[in-house]
Amino acid sequence: MKNLSKITMFYFALLSPFLVAQEQEIDNRMLESCVLGNLPQEIQYNMIGNPIVLSGKVFPKEKAVELRGQLDGRLISLIVKSASRTNSVFNVEDLVLDDLNSEYVNGLVSNMALYAPEVFGVTFCGQSELVANFILAQSFQYLAKALIGSGEKKVDWLKSNKKELNELGVIITIVTIYLAGKDENKLHKFIESLS
Repeated sequence: MKNLSKITMFYFALLSPFLVAQEQEIDNRMLESCVLGNLPQEIQYNMIGNPIVLSGKVFPKEKAVELRGQLDGRLISLIVKSASRTNSVFNVEDLVLDDLNSEYVNGLVSNMALYAPEVFGVTFCGQSELVANFILAQSFQYLAKALIGSGEKKVDWLKSNKKELNELGVIITIVTIYLAGKDENKLHKFIESLS
């Protein structure tokens, strides 16, 4: 009987990492399912025309306003709260492209992660950091669709001489959504800095 117990313990020790990994995977799936079910439908599903494509040779100011109008109020709230806090920390009044350095971008993303679970009302879904990471991944994936042109809807402004435009595409979109509801002059100044 002792030998059987030793053998059982030996195999349990071998299987333990596998069982923990499997349990973690189940927990992650439950967390993702919980969060996804509480996100706006346009983020959950592929919807034709949502988001609109920010096409044009220069960044289209009127489309930034239209895109903001398409967004769920919770996503707008997340962007506004996060950008306001980031601008305050970095003491930025009028945003221009040069302000979007790595420190600013990291600060903005960190603030979005900080507010995301509460803004979307999904704090009950699991560990705050994991919930926030999943929300941001889904939201950024959704906003990135506004930068994928096809046919006549080409996003030429993104492929200008400034390589950072391509790298910062989603962050630029987030900043313009923030500015589109705040100050038209500041939005215009930011868009001018892109060209």
